Amino acid sequence: MAQFAFDKEGVEERLQNYLDKNISDFTDFYDLFTELKTLYIDYRDGLKNGKYYSIDNKVSFKQDRSNELTLKKKIKDFFIQGRLVIYNFGKSGVINDGEFILNNFLIVKDGNFQKSKESCINSSAGNKYKFLIEIIEKAREDFLSEFNQTRANFEHQNLQIEDFKVQVLNSQIEVIEPILGNMNLLTKIDYFYEQILDLIEILMVFFYGIQAHEKTNGFMTLFRREEFDYSNMNYRYVVMPNMYGSGLTKLIV
Repeated sequence: MAQFAFDKEGVEERLQNYLDKNISDFTDFYDLFTELKTLYIDYRDGLKNGKYYSIDNKVSFKQDRSNELTLKKKIKDFFIQGRLVIYNFGKSGVINDGEFILNNFLIVKDGNFQKSKESCINSSAGNKYKFLIEIIEKAREDFLSEFNQTRANFEHQNLQIEDFKVQVLNSQIEVIEPILGNMNLLTKIDYFYEQILDLIEILMVFFYGIQAHEKTNGFMTLFRREEFDYSNMNYRYVVMPNMYGSGLTKLIV
């Protein structure tokens, strides 16, 4: 996509710098998320099936919390690593252009965001990148501000995740899972993970779609596939000649 957007020499340098400095962030984030989710499910299910609890002859319940302590550390690490992914993406310069400087919009206070928004929109690049700024603004409202505040609470306010609670009712085990914010803990982690990666993907594809559309006077533009398969390089977003095709939705007109 980027090769349609810029001259070959410029795009190779820009993208190689991004790959060299940022890809490890995504790999570490994926590995941590996968490990955290596996650990969570194992512990939750193990509380239900007796792997992590025991009941003695006096019907006294004993719970093995060693994996829960490990899980809580992984959750804190998830927010720290996720923040690093966002921060380094913003600093990478991979989709910067003129007054549109991504680092001025992602992990900043609301007042600074508004100043950067007004400065960019009032510049010659304003109309061009207004939609990208609106995407970021919505992401800040939907999840990004909450994610960043949760990370800060872990690191600076010693935020503690609730314990898993187990009740024995009529010899049946009931597991009460922790809550984070307004969601089940694992559901919330899933939500943040997907939202962060979706935001990065959407910003990049729209940035390159905008460049390609402008560079080719509208001959090339951005589409979204309704059916996609990344494993076969059949991507959800694609820059291609400006004509409708089956299963494609034009995103930049």
